Amino acid sequence: MKGLALWVRRSHGAAGRRQVCRHADFTVLFCGRDFPHALDATRRARPSWNLLACERAGLAEALQSHVQVLVPLMTSLDGELVARARHAGVKLIHQFGAGLEGVDQEAAKQQGIAVRNIPAGQSGNAISSAEHAIYLLLSTMRNPTAMQAVLSERLLGSPVGNTIHAKKALVVGFGGLGREIARRLTSLGAEVRGFRCGEWPAEDRALVQQGGSFDESGRAGLVEMARGCELLVVCCPLNAKTVNLIDRYVLLALRPGAFVVNVARGGIVNRRDLLELVQAKRLGGVGLDVFWKGVLTRRGEVVPADSPDRAFGRGGGSERAERAAAAPS
Repeated sequence: MKGLALWVRRSHGAAGRRQVCRHADFTVLFCGRDFPHALDATRRARPSWNLLACERAGLAEALQSHVQVLVPLMTSLDGELVARARHAGVKLIHQFGAGLEGVDQEAAKQQGIAVRNIPAGQSGNAISSAEHAIYLLLSTMRNPTAMQAVLSERLLGSPVGNTIHAKKALVVGFGGLGREIARRLTSLGAEVRGFRCGEWPAEDRALVQQGGSFDESGRAGLVEMARGCELLVVCCPLNAKTVNLIDRYVLLALRPGAFVVNVARGGIVNRRDLLELVQAKRLGGVGLDVFWKGVLTRRGEVVPADSPDRAFGRGGGSERAERAAAAPS
């Protein structure tokens, strides 16, 4: 059987893959019970591997055993846990996906532990999440709650929905996921704008009608890019630059009645500002694939469960994406 085809980023910065382990006698520990299909898909693809899973609260205890690879999933790995991981023999922290904001990467570097992820654009996850972003957008724009209500009353011709066609759409974040979202919005007739960190490669710039850069214009540039937009899709990484990036200034720059979708991380959108504008009916609808605490609870819901302004779901992962992540070709 082929060795572990883990995805890494080469030292010169270009995305790539190489095999880091060619033996079956090593242990991979999945941290937490989130995304159970990740473990199942890996077991099917690599039946000879020693694959383990533990509860989040039991991670420190699990690290008393010898482990070579940690898969964090939605579990935060702080400096203390990273140090425990090194003593357990961990050589690699490898995310089953793209998100690494929960890993103390500086601590891992100091401990001599490599940290890697699976680029969304190369695993199929970007396609899955982009389709889900469009689903959330259409769900909020078409008001399925009202549809169900009028159906139960046997009424026709209501509610009146909105279309993506001819709308101005802003995509914040333009990695693999942002590109796929932009392609789908364009195919549905939207005028797409993009905002990202860094420069715009020519092939990415061709996907949008306007392109802005955080590095060039900062938050003020994002506010200007958002001005007059009717659709906002958030799909950038969570880091020091992007915490609360989508705040009241960005949201108020949108056209009144605009629709907002977040398929990135909860902390990128300022929760208080979003809630205030939802309650004030300044926004037409909100579709969330992510939450501020990482777990959805009734107390933490942004809008009431029966509100037409709300759509929830999970987009990061499909049978195609999980097969590709577990056994990339």
